[in-house]
Amino acid sequence: MTARITTRVAFAGATMTKASMKTLVRNPARLTDALVQSILSASRAEGAGDAWYSFQQCELLQTGLRTCYLDRLDALAQPTLVLAGAQDKLVPFSDCAAAVDRLPNARREVLDPCGHWIARDQPDRFVSAVTEFVT
Repeated sequence: MTARITTRVAFAGATMTKASMKTLVRNPARLTDALVQSILSASRAEGAGDAWYSFQQCELLQTGLRTCYLDRLDALAQPTLVLAGAQDKLVPFSDCAAAVDRLPNARREVLDPCGHWIARDQPDRFVSAVTEFVT
């Protein structure tokens, strides 16, 4: 199924949108009807998803991403915070750990329970971790 068709199915209505978002937002209390309606509304705007479709066509291969910067991370000298959702199905914890191992000045924080959309899933912990890191 193409990306456009998959997206149309995922955002066909509130029930499908909520089901699709359960992979990204693991905390049921954060997956509110208001959030679902907001996502559904945004998905129906003119041009919604165009950039994502272009990215998918260029970057997503059956074997994974076309572009991978893991081998270049050791050149990144600035302090780096890597936030990982323990239940993230899109970016596995092992990938975050591999990145942190290659970054010379990195700190990893794992949010649990948390999926891919960390700022929605655990907003207080997200803000706290980022605030602490930048100060």
